[in-house]
Amino acid sequence: MSEKPLFGLRLATGNSRKLEQAQKTLPKDITLSVIKPLFNEDEIKDRLDVPLTRGIEYVGALSREKFLVQRKKEKESAKKEEDDFTLICSDSVVLFEKDGRQIALNRNATDKQKAEAITAINRDKEITFVGATTFGWRDGISALTIATYLKVPLKSEIKALPFEIDNLPNMVTKEGFEIGFIDFEMDRKKGEFKLKFKRKDETKDFDRARPFISGNASEVWAFIKSTSLFEKKHSCVLQEVIEESPFNTLVFYANYSSSGQSLKDFYTALVNDRHDFFSQYGGNCSFFSLELADRLHSLNPQVVIYPSLRPEDKNGHSSLLVNKEGYRFVFDPGLSIPFPIPLSEDISLFPFYSSGKWILAGVGDLDKKDRIPDLIILRKKGKKVPLIGRRVSSVDEFREKMPEILQGLHEKRDHIKMDFHNGSGMKVLGIAYSRKSKKLEIKSEKEIIFNGSLGDFLSDSSFTIKGICDQKNLPYDVIIEQLQSLLLYLE
Repeated sequence: MSEKPLFGLRLATGNSRKLEQAQKTLPKDITLSVIKPLFNEDEIKDRLDVPLTRGIEYVGALSREKFLVQRKKEKESAKKEEDDFTLICSDSVVLFEKDGRQIALNRNATDKQKAEAITAINRDKEITFVGATTFGWRDGISALTIATYLKVPLKSEIKALPFEIDNLPNMVTKEGFEIGFIDFEMDRKKGEFKLKFKRKDETKDFDRARPFISGNASEVWAFIKSTSLFEKKHSCVLQEVIEESPFNTLVFYANYSSSGQSLKDFYTALVNDRHDFFSQYGGNCSFFSLELADRLHSLNPQVVIYPSLRPEDKNGHSSLLVNKEGYRFVFDPGLSIPFPIPLSEDISLFPFYSSGKWILAGVGDLDKKDRIPDLIILRKKGKKVPLIGRRVSSVDEFREKMPEILQGLHEKRDHIKMDFHNGSGMKVLGIAYSRKSKKLEIKSEKEIIFNGSLGDFLSDSSFTIKGICDQKNLPYDVIIEQLQSLLLYLE
């Protein structure tokens, strides 16, 4: 038998010592090479919208922004015959506490900032380093960030910052180094995640501890390898499902008006005919979950059921859960997330950006064996929409309960919609109708092209969207037919 090919990672850095340090903890089945950074770090720091006063969030944002610039330029310069690869960008900061807040200190710190950090570090008799690594395929969509930390209890005061990192073994107390990961633990009662240090180990081995300064620990490499290979293999199926059919709750009301059936019989018939229905009209997250489950049946997916807030319903949202490679992967086509979200018992992901929204993923009920994935959508102005996993169901069980779920949601919805997305999960055309205000809004990407009554839209040819549909290869005739049927339902 031939040996399995090594998994290659490419680290964009101008610091050649990072490679030497990382090689010491690199698993044998992974290779790592350094490539030239194509980003200007000082420019990124100047325009970063996350301030140093947000501590750990700052280093995660810095690592992510470096990655996004590097990937964009790598894509632009890539040759057609060149193989895809997993790209990595990392950064690190010193963390200190001031007025109850954690502050990040980077290499561009002023003398005043350094003096404040030295005072705080000597007060606490401990120095903390936090490192963040962002990774993803060069030709891919995801950009995921992991953070590690190293805490060094000091046996004497420090006099200056920065100092030579190689001196840390001479500065640490006999207890040794504390190493671990930055964790986002779900507080289900408040519907939010708490940021905390999750200790992995205590060690006196500096070679073991040092990679945790910059987010380049062996556990991180193993996580990146397994989850990247899984994403590469299965994200294309997820993206096809998102792009092929619209997220469509408008169709339920449009088709019900002419069905002549009871609500129960109507939704039972839709689920029985779900393949043809989905391919023609799309559907809500329940239809997306079942369609994707059929296409990923070899992975034995389960369905995660979440309560929704809009409409408020205990079964309002669903996604798929796959256990593979020692990790758990959440597939959420209903939220138009175009890649599987990897979850680990030990390693948490920073909030990631997808399909126009920030999302935080993790596991709740940390003291239970069967941990259910939780998600939080982070809206503008600090608004948070928690999706707290309620239970996990088999696909067959979910299919049987689906008519009842759909029927329960029917009268609760105010906003009904038909949203078309591309394979990257970005909305290219959004059609939304409010049953309360009786207003129709149509958006092409971020531009509002109509806001008014449904009847006015259908009767006034100046509001036509045919040109946009032709340009984006969307089914104009089906859209108009659905809106006309909705008008009949409302009348």
